[in-house]
Amino acid sequence: MFEIPRAVSVHSLDNYQIEVVYSSGDIARQDFAELIDKEPFKKLKNKEFFQQVQLIGNQICWPEELDFCADAIWFRAYPKKYEKWLQSIQQ
Repeated sequence: MFEIPRAVSVHSLDNYQIEVVYSSGDIARQDFAELIDKEPFKKLKNKEFFQQVQLIGNQICWPEELDFCADAIWFRAYPKKYEKWLQSIQQ
């Protein structure tokens, strides 16, 4: 069965983006610019707060219990690999 790679590191970039590195060597970027005006992500508008991103388990986390699933970022960045994974679990 095809397995989803685990996130191994995360760091903030300019313009409200993060970069996540996965155990497979895949690298994915997630842009939060469109989310920072919506709850619960409004706190990310503060750049100092945004830069406090860290990886806890397979969660992308900020202080005050604000988190985002690393798998969801990988799914968006690698849709063909995601389809392959879906097919493998349906067998």
